[in-house]
Amino acid sequence: MTKQRILFITTGGTEIRDNLFPVCMCAEEGTYVLGVAAGMMTQTDNIAYTLGGDYPAYTKTTMGFALGAKSVNPDLKIQEAVLSSPDSTECYETTMNQIKSGADMILSNSNEGQAGAMKAVTESDDIYTFGCLGNFFDMAPGKVLANILGDYNVAYDNATKAIMDGTITPEIMYLTIATGGVSVEWNPDITLPDDVKAAVDQAYDDIKSGKIDVP
Repeated sequence: MTKQRILFITTGGTEIRDNLFPVCMCAEEGTYVLGVAAGMMTQTDNIAYTLGGDYPAYTKTTMGFALGAKSVNPDLKIQEAVLSSPDSTECYETTMNQIKSGADMILSNSNEGQAGAMKAVTESDDIYTFGCLGNFFDMAPGKVLANILGDYNVAYDNATKAIMDGTITPEIMYLTIATGGVSVEWNPDITLPDDVKAAVDQAYDDIKSGKIDVP
């Protein structure tokens, strides 16, 4: 009888064994591109983000947003808030406070808490936001400049192919812009200024080629 080998692929994590490895979504590459847009389009030189928790799955994503914004607007103010939980009510109140403190570009990386940020932006004039790992255009019509999207199927397809080919190795499988696992979807109903469109396209291409390395 042929002995079968069983392999386990986890969503996130860092544990690596001979038959176990994680898939890591590099959403920070997408939020870097969003940050470029935010840094160029802010009218107040004040942007903000909320996190659903203080650990890498959240912090690396919002750090990418900050790095992208600072790359084009190094002197802007960035408001950061870590929620006690990914709660929409808390996120709404926190985002409203950030808006009252001058922020006009908002990113919330807080799972279900993101609905609260969308509500706050919808109720405010001249404020824009971004969708994090989902399509949020309809949640805040005319207010969501872009979404970052993640496709875990890319990793699972690649892992399955490697297993079938016998070329699988126990290491973290990163989902990136280059692998097709992370992408940016711009709102077709909002026209970006030409210079912003050129800058975000360049940032996207530079990340994809490896010229920009988002940590």
